[in-house]
Amino acid sequence: LKMYDYTCDIKLIVGSDTFKAHKDVLAKSSDYFLAMFSHNMQEKQMDVLELKEISSLGFSAMIEYFYHGYITIDHITINGILEAARFFHIDWLIHVCRHYMIHYLSILNYENVINLADVFCMDVASIKHEILLFFSSSFIPLSMKSDTFKMSSTILTELMDGTYYIEADEKTIFDFLRKWICYDLPQREGFKLRLLKSVKYHLFDLDDLENIDES
Repeated sequence: LKMYDYTCDIKLIVGSDTFKAHKDVLAKSSDYFLAMFSHNMQEKQMDVLELKEISSLGFSAMIEYFYHGYITIDHITINGILEAARFFHIDWLIHVCRHYMIHYLSILNYENVINLADVFCMDVASIKHEILLFFSSSFIPLSMKSDTFKMSSTILTELMDGTYYIEADEKTIFDFLRKWICYDLPQREGFKLRLLKSVKYHLFDLDDLENIDES
């Protein structure tokens, strides 16, 4: 039983979890609850309400924000939170999830981002474009993070195809590509030629070019 205050006037049953809340708080936070508690609907008079077809994980994160003004999103909770945001028509939460998908989850699991965008009726093409813009404009700081070496081959090959200007010198790009390939050489060696051919070697400093390890 999750309780926020002894003055709660509604008990919400979501899966195996029960949440005690305030109708006014719910109505101010969601058009779904606003319609439910403001109009002449039977739920307005109820003090116990079961919400079906929604996960308690996503609902718990959502109601936490209603009361405390923050929400924690990670690769485990993102699906449930998006589900809740869509179900309860909370646009701001969809926007927060979108930001997390583009700036964080896309590095670790690009394919999951595209799947989530498709399942929850988001603009897949726009999501892809924003991910590529983010990677290209933040390439240097991203290249210094170990998690970035987990980047999907799909997004990396798209990034390197020349459509997006990468804000980094060619030596930095080259070094990152070599490290990315070596991070999982058995699985990534097949991308080696394609990726390294995309580097503009004529823009290297002469000393850097001479010091390239041909291996």
